[in-house]
Amino acid sequence: YDTLNGKNGDDILDGGVGNDTLQGGEGDDIYLWGKGSGNDIISNGVESKSPDDQKYQDPGYDIVILKDGITADSVEWLRDGENAVLKIK
Repeated sequence: YDTLNGKNGDDILDGGVGNDTLQGGEGDDIYLWGKGSGNDIISNGVESKSPDDQKYQDPGYDIVILKDGITADSVEWLRDGENAVLKIK
């Protein structure tokens, strides 16, 4: 289990094998995901220190790139509240 924190700026985040948390922060970020990458969580745009003290960041324009071996018909996008969920069959 890894946590990658891109902070400010434009980042390319690839958690590799296993279940990871990828935090892009501000900037235009690219998230890489492929077979064997596990159940990764992408967190982008909001830092919260407490429920009463939130710092909102500019999430930028972010992209998820699916690596080789994943076809369009094996991808399903869902919305869960304010979250986008990407399911790979």
